[in-house]
Amino acid sequence: MKKFTAYLIAVIAFSVSASAQGGISHVLGLLRGKDAVSCSYQYRMNGNMPMEGDGVAVICGHKYYAKGNGMENYCDGESVWTVDRSAKEVYIENAGGDIASNIEKFLGGIRDFKYDGSSLSCRIVKKEQGLDLEFKAQGIKTVPASEDGTVYSFDVSALDSSWVISDLR
Repeated sequence: MKKFTAYLIAVIAFSVSASAQGGISHVLGLLRGKDAVSCSYQYRMNGNMPMEGDGVAVICGHKYYAKGNGMENYCDGESVWTVDRSAKEVYIENAGGDIASNIEKFLGGIRDFKYDGSSLSCRIVKKEQGLDLEFKAQGIKTVPASEDGTVYSFDVSALDSSWVISDLR
C-alpha cells in the first residue's frame, strides 16, 4: 500500500507540474518549492487484483497528506503513517525515497495524458512493476504550504490503548 500511495502522490505532482510548464526540470522544481499542490483524485487499478478509489491529496516537496477510501496517509519525508480509523490501526514505515525519485520510476509508463489547467487524466503502465493505473485529478491548484508541517505527520501518542500501532521503521 505504501508504494501504491507513493505512486499516486507522484502522479499528482508530476501531472500538475509537467502539464503546466512541460519538462521534468519543472516537476522537480515544484516538488522542492515552497507551495503545496492540492487536488481531488480518482484511480482504477487494472489487472489481477483490480481496485478503485478516490480521495484528496496535498503535496509539498517530499511531504504529503492523502485521504481516500477510509484511509489516511501522512508523509513527513522520513516516515509514512497509514491510518485506518475504523479499524483503529496505524502502520508506520520508512518513506523509501522522496517523491522526485518515485517519479523517475514510472515516467516512461505514462500514456493518454490530458490536462486542461485544473484537471487531468492519464494511464500509467509499468508491466515490470505490475502497474496498470488509470488516474484522474480535479481541482488542481497550488496553495500556501503549511507553516509548521504538522499536516504531514500523525501523532500516535494521542491514541488510546484500543489502537494497534505497527511501527515497521
